[in-house]
Amino acid sequence: MTTRKRTLIIIPCSARKRPGGVSGLSWSSRKSVVDRLSPEGGGRLLNCRRQLGERLGYPEGEYLGGPGDVLVPLMRAYARYDGNLYRKLDESVWSHLASSDHMEVLIVSAVYGLLTPWEAICEYNVKMDKAITPRVSLVRWWTGQGLGSLLIEYVRRSGASVAHDFLSGAYTSISDELLSCLGDSVTVQRHTYPGLGIAADFQRGQDVRDLLVQE
Repeated sequence: MTTRKRTLIIIPCSARKRPGGVSGLSWSSRKSVVDRLSPEGGGRLLNCRRQLGERLGYPEGEYLGGPGDVLVPLMRAYARYDGNLYRKLDESVWSHLASSDHMEVLIVSAVYGLLTPWEAICEYNVKMDKAITPRVSLVRWWTGQGLGSLLIEYVRRSGASVAHDFLSGAYTSISDELLSCLGDSVTVQRHTYPGLGIAADFQRGQDVRDLLVQE
């Protein structure tokens, strides 16, 4: 029997998000990227979330890297995001992914940094190109915090032999290090959609869907 290659699909979060939350849902490290990073890497990511949440005025709590429980409405990341890419990925696709032993999705988020689709997140209203000071955008802040190196660590620890990079726009600079640092251990395939404009996310979503449901 031929062994399937382990595949990682890297996608951005979306500006459009569903409001509200799921009753009784709380943040869990077992569903989080933190569980897949080294203790040092996971700690760095949680500290970045806490710092950014404080800067943006979100209530402090475990859901954003801080201590203690707060009553903030939470939703699984895959369900929270409602952009054109995510609208191509219905519940059946995510169910298929959940039962797969060779496909994985990683989300790059303007507030959370890195997310699994199953991580419980709050509703937030910022994008990677948002300026958090007159001279610093979120993407520049995350770059300075080493999000690129955390992405590389996650890819390496995932065991993937192929990584499909669907990041674009402001998110592209986060993934630039992948091509130069992973070497021969992981094949990185960057997906770009020049000339499609606002239609790019529809095509990006369709391509992600095709990868996720392939047998």
